[in-house]
Amino acid sequence: MKFLIAIFLQVIVSEVVFAGGLSSPNASMYLGNLKIGQTYSLEKSMGMPFRATYKDRAIGGIYIGLQNATTTTADGFEPIPDIGWIKIIKDYFTVDPGEEVKTDILITIPNDEKYLGKKYVLDIRPETTAPRTGRGELVIGAGLLCRLRLEIAAKPPTAEEIRQLKKQALSGEMNVVVSPERIFLTGVPAGEKIDLKKKYNETLKIINSTEYKTNAIIKSVPVKTTGLFVPEGYKEADNPGWLSIKRGEVKIGSNKIVEIPLYLEIPEEKAGEKFYFVIRTQLISDIRNVVYHTKVYVETTAISGE
Repeated sequence: MKFLIAIFLQVIVSEVVFAGGLSSPNASMYLGNLKIGQTYSLEKSMGMPFRATYKDRAIGGIYIGLQNATTTTADGFEPIPDIGWIKIIKDYFTVDPGEEVKTDILITIPNDEKYLGKKYVLDIRPETTAPRTGRGELVIGAGLLCRLRLEIAAKPPTAEEIRQLKKQALSGEMNVVVSPERIFLTGVPAGEKIDLKKKYNETLKIINSTEYKTNAIIKSVPVKTTGLFVPEGYKEADNPGWLSIKRGEVKIGSNKIVEIPLYLEIPEEKAGEKFYFVIRTQLISDIRNVVYHTKVYVETTAISGE
């Protein structure tokens, strides 16, 4: 059986989450179809590590810790039974102003069938600190909560799935990727339908760098359904359908890149306003269910001649 790791990384709060002198693009993360008895690397699966940026003006530190959730979420994710399932490879950094730190996060699902089909949640907590004291102590400052959701597959892995997982972990093979993460559009005329490829050279690309086929379902969706927040200075579109997708469902072959045309039609009476859209791309096969969010920032202008 062919195999891919299912994983989804989404970014919230104006692309990043902020707290005092700290920001991170990993505000909300989801890993689905995880197999019992297996270990997953965030960095190898997604091609990007957990990241945080130090915003203070003086030399300091960043400590990355773990914090379990206290309640079950509205969508049924329970506090993780053992926070020891999660390992942060490097949890402390001495940093200069503006410096970004990166670390991998490993997630190990115990080999116990009682966890089949379960959904768990916890928080990754990066915090600013003063530099370590001579006694190794930390003085904690501003902190962030970056939510990590885990969904475990309903069935144990097959021998072939385990083999492919180990192969991928050793090779660092990339999965299917949706690009870009963000699209910025300025000078958008209201009152007309715009082909974003023709006017802005912007399309949605799905890059399948594996030997496996996958299906994609693509749709512009309400922001509140994604776990994201509308950035300051923008407003959510009254109708997410103002941003339309030419191909809402598409099959992507192995080692292929598919371009998805996008169209935008802002009503004439909305000229001069700024809107925020989210495109949800769900990648599906028999053994994977991955979701990506592409953020679209639209700044309209008045119709020419007015």
